[in-house]
Amino acid sequence: MSNPDDLKRKYSYMFSGQHIALSFYRGWHALLEQLCKDIDLLLGEDKRDFHWVQIKEKLGTIRLYWRIEDLAPATRLTVISSDGTSADFKIVGAKPRHSLEVEEQVLRENISTLIDEAEAATFHICMACGSPGKQRRFRGYIVTLCDEHARQRSKGIDPGYWFDASEGG
Repeated sequence: MSNPDDLKRKYSYMFSGQHIALSFYRGWHALLEQLCKDIDLLLGEDKRDFHWVQIKEKLGTIRLYWRIEDLAPATRLTVISSDGTSADFKIVGAKPRHSLEVEEQVLRENISTLIDEAEAATFHICMACGSPGKQRRFRGYIVTLCDEHARQRSKGIDPGYWFDASEGG
């Protein structure tokens, strides 16, 4: 895949839910493409309404926010008072009781691990080209750039972080 439109077409369910914003950086595109592929494999045939809520840059690294709908109902406790009224409470931190709940918990943990690893990798990947890079400060901003793109930025040249409309961005 060469651009965000291709990625959105291949994994359309990941980009079809409600989202805040999706920013695609050139240098991190291959990493995001691999992440989508890995998550797709984890989900298998049941995509479980997984989708990206927000993809952005913060402090020179990618931040990936996602949502997946629950497969199993939440564990609830119903309390009935002496006057006959009742209230339901979600039990926080309850251990899963059914195999379906265990499966969901493991799936969430596996997805979270993949996303954490991808976010950590961007500490060392140039936002503009995908080459090895390092975090640098420019006028109060933290960016992750290779040496060449850092030189361009220091000369006031925009390294071209994002895909433009003609490239499917």
